[in-house]
Amino acid sequence: MWLIKLAGFLLMTGCGTYLGYKSGGKYKKRERLLNETVLFCDSLINDITYLQLALKDMLKKRLNNYTELKPALFDYINLIESKASLNIDSLRENITQGLFTDDEFSLFIQLLDILGKSDSQTQRGGILSIKEALSIKQKTAVEEAQKFGGLFFKLGVLGGLAAGVIIL
Repeated sequence: MWLIKLAGFLLMTGCGTYLGYKSGGKYKKRERLLNETVLFCDSLINDITYLQLALKDMLKKRLNNYTELKPALFDYINLIESKASLNIDSLRENITQGLFTDDEFSLFIQLLDILGKSDSQTQRGGILSIKEALSIKQKTAVEEAQKFGGLFFKLGVLGGLAAGVIIL
C-alpha cells in the first residue's frame, strides 16, 4: 500500500515539475526567437552591404543559423521561389507566426517586406529601424523569461508536491 502511495507521490511531483518546465520553456523560446531575429537583422545588413547575393541565396545561406526563426524564413523562401506577390497581406497569410506576439510579428513582416524592394542603403536603414524596435521587444522578453520562466517551474514543482501530499 505504501509503495503505491509513494509511486503516486513521485508521479504527481514529476508531472507537476514537467508541466512547470514546459510552461516556463515558452518564455525562454520566445526570448531565443527575438534574439535570433535581432541577429538576423545584423546578418542581413552585413550580407546586403558586403555579399550582394540574391535574396533567396542570402536567406538559404543563413537558414541553418536560426533554429527558432527557421520556419518563418523557410516560408518566406518558399514564397520567393513560387514567385508569388510579396506584399504585406500575403506575407501575413503565408508566414508562420510561431511565438511572436502580434506586434512582434508585424515588425517581422515589415522586415521581410523591406527586403529586395529598393537600393541597399534604403534597405539597411529600414532594417536598422526595425532592429531598434525589435531590440526593445527583446529586452521585454528577457525580463519576462527571467520572471516567469523560473516561476512556472517552481510553481509546477510545488503543485506536484501538493498533489502528491494529497495522495499520501
